[in-house]
Amino acid sequence: MEPAQQEKSPRQRILDTAMRLFFSQGYLATGINQIIEEAEVCKASFYSNFPSKDDLCVEYIKVSHEKWMDLLQKEVSKQKKSYDQLMAIFMFLENWMEACSYRGCGLMNISSEVPETKGKIRRMIQERNGVLKATISMMVSQLKKSDRRYKALNVEDVAGFMMMIVQGAVALSQAHANAIAISHARKNFKRFLDSYVAEV
Repeated sequence: MEPAQQEKSPRQRILDTAMRLFFSQGYLATGINQIIEEAEVCKASFYSNFPSKDDLCVEYIKVSHEKWMDLLQKEVSKQKKSYDQLMAIFMFLENWMEACSYRGCGLMNISSEVPETKGKIRRMIQERNGVLKATISMMVSQLKKSDRRYKALNVEDVAGFMMMIVQGAVALSQAHANAIAISHARKNFKRFLDSYVAEV
């Protein structure tokens, strides 16, 4: 085991390994034995930290999405104006999709592999999607408050539309291995947002 690995707890090694494998090769294609072997832990250690593969998947979704949201927030915070912050989401998505070789959204990938609609994995996916939706809603609300031209904004409608086109653009970007769909989504969101502009 490499020195860097030795410094990590068995739980962290398991989670790090799962995050890499679930994202790169898929949830169903990744077996517990592979995770145990590559994390260099014993089977008893695995099950003492994660009673099942589903429990590990739930933690993977939570932690990986938290990290993704941190990256998004850092990119958005580079912009000072509320309008520019919203548009920066699309720039972030283009860069992120290229950086991950168009592997796509971990949450969406897992969702497509798990047919059970009411299990713990799907609930965590829904919870994390809710976090993104709440973040976008807050940004739209800030735009409405900070610029009188957008006083007529319907925050829920705009945030809902952005969630829809963002997720659709990511799926198409993954399918075609390019960022064209994200660029189109940005242009269409801009048109939609600007349709609310009022004369002041």
